[in-house]
Amino acid sequence: MMKKINNDTLNEKTQKLISEIEELTDKKIVIETDTEQTTSYIDLSHSEHVVEDDQIVITITNSPNVEYMIIHELFHIKLDFSDFTKMSVNLYGNDANFNQQSQITASSLKGIVDHRMIAYWEQEGGFRTESIQKSLNAGTIEMLAAEGTEAEDSELVLYRTLVMLDNFNEETIGGYEQPSTIAQKLNDVIQDVTNKNQHYSALVRLFFEFDNNIKILGYIDLLHTQLITLTPIFSERQLRLTVNQVIEIVHTDLITRDNIHPFVLEMKSSHQNSGFIEISNKNQNPDFFKELYQTNLADFLAEYNIDYLIR
Repeated sequence: MMKKINNDTLNEKTQKLISEIEELTDKKIVIETDTEQTTSYIDLSHSEHVVEDDQIVITITNSPNVEYMIIHELFHIKLDFSDFTKMSVNLYGNDANFNQQSQITASSLKGIVDHRMIAYWEQEGGFRTESIQKSLNAGTIEMLAAEGTEAEDSELVLYRTLVMLDNFNEETIGGYEQPSTIAQKLNDVIQDVTNKNQHYSALVRLFFEFDNNIKILGYIDLLHTQLITLTPIFSERQLRLTVNQVIEIVHTDLITRDNIHPFVLEMKSSHQNSGFIEISNKNQNPDFFKELYQTNLADFLAEYNIDYLIR
């Protein structure tokens, strides 16, 4: 049975954070929780929020520490409403199952990087205490064991790798050799996420390294850098450069929802999909592309309505 929490009954630091998020979003924060508690550890999947016209409803279920879960979800809202890279799916291959797998894993990977940013905010605010971390560790260990301990198939290795990576520390990485090995490699590329620039860079690196490492499990490349669009971040200096100095315009066999083969905008430094444009057949000639590549980057982004952030 769900009940609404009176925000005034929460501790002072939580109330202050709620006020900050309400000011950021210009929406009222409404919190609901259930009366059932059957777990002894924190499971971050037991919280969610829904954005409505004039309010954001946070729902917490089956948690031994409701106040921490509220704080954690508030930081998710902060991330969503702040100037951080967003992920979108605009391009598709011919295989629907492949598309779905790529999208699901991309969402998981972004969630992991989001949690690195949120963990930093929690630590800075004094919310990620030793007891909270122990409870999170207990939840991670339970999730790793929940699938059983029989010989690991590739799906189980992948699942455990993602679970470990989401709460990576000495207590949570033992017991499963192959997932631990892969998680360590992936963890190495997402250290020190403390601002929007590091958040974006960590996500780009994780997409690339994840696709490389899952090949040893027999998976094909999930093409995260091609299928998944990440809002790019440019410096003021880059915006003054020409397109050819920053971006590659690449024709692709992937299609849009409208069944059009677009041109993907790949970052030259990482080959990450940062958007796409459509170019009519009559303009697909060397002279047009030469002119396009010599366009000022800021003007190009504005002309083709490409979302971006400024470093």
